[in-house]
Amino acid sequence: MSGENQDIVQRVIEEVWNSGKLDSIPDLFASESVTFEPSAQVLRGPEAYEHYVAGFRATYPSLHFTIEDLQPKGDEVTLRWTATGMDSGVRPDRSANGHASGASGMAIFRLASGKIAESWVHWDTAGMLQKPDAAPKTP
Repeated sequence: MSGENQDIVQRVIEEVWNSGKLDSIPDLFASESVTFEPSAQVLRGPEAYEHYVAGFRATYPSLHFTIEDLQPKGDEVTLRWTATGMDSGVRPDRSANGHASGASGMAIFRLASGKIAESWVHWDTAGMLQKPDAAPKTP
């Protein structure tokens, strides 16, 4: 099951975040899924996750995640990633800066019955919001 779980997490990154296929979310997330994310409230269910991703993709239309490491273990998958994107300025609290922003982060996904049941995400929110032209460095 670990390999299948890894494939599901990879689809979240490639299909949902990188390609914007938001209609894939119900296939990947359990109806009672919970995501704990540092820059947002707790996201409950696929609809909340879809709204969250749509907001990020509107702000950063060229958003692209790179999977740096993906490790399955039992019913969990650990992901280490970097992301870059150009700020569009659609958020009222920010103006388009015409510069790329970048961040790095990690996430742990717990899967049940072939879908993501819980996820815990931690990323450098301050770095992405405050450092124009900052591409994340991979050790």
